[in-house]
Amino acid sequence: MLRQLQCLAEAAIRAPDERIDQLDMLSERERHLVLCAFNDTEVSRAEATVVSLFETCVASNAEAPAVVEAGRTLSYRELNARANRLAHYFIRQGLGVESRVAVLLERSTDWITVVLGILKAGAVYIPMDPVYPRARLAEILLDGREAAIVTVSSMLHLLPSSAAKVICIDRGNLPTATNNPSPRVQGANAAYVIYTSGSTGAPKGVVVVIAASPA
Repeated sequence: MLRQLQCLAEAAIRAPDERIDQLDMLSERERHLVLCAFNDTEVSRAEATVVSLFETCVASNAEAPAVVEAGRTLSYRELNARANRLAHYFIRQGLGVESRVAVLLERSTDWITVVLGILKAGAVYIPMDPVYPRARLAEILLDGREAAIVTVSSMLHLLPSSAAKVICIDRGNLPTATNNPSPRVQGANAAYVIYTSGSTGAPKGVVVVIAASPA
């Protein structure tokens, strides 16, 4: 505080007509410390993605609870196995890196499993809330240029007739393979597109990449 008071006094002597709230009270050393040293938070680390971090957690905490819904619990191992089955299925359906996949599901264990399956397949998910008005769902689908829509048969009536390829997870047989698919994405690839209303009222998509932020 004494150094700052000294800097303030020296600044007042140099500029006696300046307003006091415009005078500098930091030395060059302290200014560098505040603006540069305190903000030097860069962390050197190997590139990680949401998928790779999740699979690392599965390997170290396989039997720990991952999802709890209405008294039903899935361990990390069980959740990973279910997501892998979906990932292999999506890959067989031709979904790959940067393919956009709309997800029209209630928030549930199935929703989490589908999202993980999409990311493991390398695709990009677009969350769609079933409570949205049908017109808004149609606008998002029109803008999203999605390769597929993942839903359940009870929600098919919410989709426009022009909807792209529809995958109902409650129909058909999924692959039995539960192994992790080979990594298909890098940190710069997209993970999901979230739509906001925008200043004009029309949905605007914001792309979020799959790279994990430093902890």
